[in-house]
Amino acid sequence: MKQFSKEGFSQPPGFRREQDFREPDTIPRRTERAPIREVAGEYTVYQGTPAVERARDLRSQGKEAEAAAIESALAVCTAIKDAGGFALFIGGSVRDQLWGKHPKDIDIEVYQIDPEKLESILSPFGKVDDVGKNFGILKLYVNGVDLDISLPRTDSKIGVGHRGFTVKTDPTMSIKEAGRRRDFTWNAISQDPMTGEIFDPFGGVPDADARLLRITDEDRFRDDPLRVMRAAQFIARFGLRTDEHTMSVIRSMVPELKDIAQERMAEEWKKLLLKSPKPSLGLQHMMEWGIFAAYYPEVANMRDVPQTFEWHPEGDVWVHTMMVVDEAAKIARQDELSPDETYELLLAALCHDMGKPDMTEVQEIKGVLKLTSYGHEPAGVPIAATFLDKIAVSKDTSARVQALVREHIAPYSIWSLQQQLDTAQKTSTVPVRGAVRKLAQRVDPSSIQSLSRLVNADQRGRGPFPDPNVPEQFMLRFDDGITEWLQGIAREVKVDTGKPEPLVLGRDMLSAIEGLRPGKHIGVAIRIADEYRDRFGYTKEQMMQLFVTQTQESGNFENALIILAQRLSSEE
Repeated sequence: MKQFSKEGFSQPPGFRREQDFREPDTIPRRTERAPIREVAGEYTVYQGTPAVERARDLRSQGKEAEAAAIESALAVCTAIKDAGGFALFIGGSVRDQLWGKHPKDIDIEVYQIDPEKLESILSPFGKVDDVGKNFGILKLYVNGVDLDISLPRTDSKIGVGHRGFTVKTDPTMSIKEAGRRRDFTWNAISQDPMTGEIFDPFGGVPDADARLLRITDEDRFRDDPLRVMRAAQFIARFGLRTDEHTMSVIRSMVPELKDIAQERMAEEWKKLLLKSPKPSLGLQHMMEWGIFAAYYPEVANMRDVPQTFEWHPEGDVWVHTMMVVDEAAKIARQDELSPDETYELLLAALCHDMGKPDMTEVQEIKGVLKLTSYGHEPAGVPIAATFLDKIAVSKDTSARVQALVREHIAPYSIWSLQQQLDTAQKTSTVPVRGAVRKLAQRVDPSSIQSLSRLVNADQRGRGPFPDPNVPEQFMLRFDDGITEWLQGIAREVKVDTGKPEPLVLGRDMLSAIEGLRPGKHIGVAIRIADEYRDRFGYTKEQMMQLFVTQTQESGNFENALIILAQRLSSEE
């Protein structure tokens, strides 16, 4: 990575710093909830909404799936109560209720019921999956709803990795002790679905109200280093702040992430990128905790790499990258992308400038020192590939992301070509259409549609520009005009969602040219035909006629291909 001096480059007004990504833009005003009673030494009780009322309210709002989940869970809890036990909603479903969310997944913890008896209570409701039985967890599929049903347990760490634990279930355990093993205070709260009462043994309710991330029990938290990554994705998903003790514990656990399986890390990466309205919050914390420096230098190296301020007044490459990732998340929601499409876009946004650390340098241009990063797009491809492999991205997704990284500046080149044609008052659409087809071919297996979304995020993830009197700074437009124009042409030539179809096929030539046999020369001919279409505007009929005529004039098909290829070379 090149070394830089910022001497001579001033920071304009509006320059963004990493601090801007440490906390959510706005901290929700705390809701003061009054406890209804205290159980000395155990928990504080708050009044929540009984499950029957929640289901009724959800159904009145047309949220049938959420209502059905609550009703199914309530039916199970009622059966457990009738059998002499009691069951509580736990964790995320209670936390989300405090935040006004309506989860479709509900976890239940069962007390005063032995494991064998529990399975017999559940079986009349539907299929019981006991794959997690050794961990005190059963899965119940009832009325199209998946319920995780667990017994209170203790986890004792005896080795490295997520398998290095012994698990002991204890249905007589107290609510407080059962919650102690949970990672954060608001995941340790539980709720009686019958009465709506919320049991809070570790201050999770006020922490949820304050959007504060705080560990429940330091010793238990340290048992699983993956909780460091869970902290990052929770911060990003829910717009959280952290307390200093939690930050200190997390930083000290970063070296232990080396023992976590790649696949488990990948799941937390997916949650951070797919479920977060502002992923930069989690990414910045990962940077500050030292995760990137320790495990992902491809990301860490973007920090402190400067950019030309009149083009990128927001800050260095890392700050710009976080802004682009956040804009990509907005675009994914706006366009209602599928999870796979969203993951591709967010990964491309994170990786798109990974080549800049190696390619950024100071050059003298027209007597003025300028920061440049020429060639950072192709340089970033192998760097991105290494990073994507580390987080267990599939080969197909990795290939699409790499293509987007390589081509993310290309639309501006095509736009520039159009401006040159307009200036020269040339009305031919052939050069631009050909350039768009070639771009679609290069960006495959992704698409111009996906590339346009990345380019829009890249444009929006800059600024604000401080000086309206410098026209050059607006060369990369803030609106989506370039990509709308590009996609319009791509749709016209039918390459907006895929690569171009060949102008002619082998069977066309075999049927039109007498004596022609299959062979490598057919593939060569197809490529030549595509070049004639893209550079000279040939139609299929014109190209077939050219093949036939040139074959007759030159004596054979191979000679015809040589002559046609020579013309392409002479026209370059």
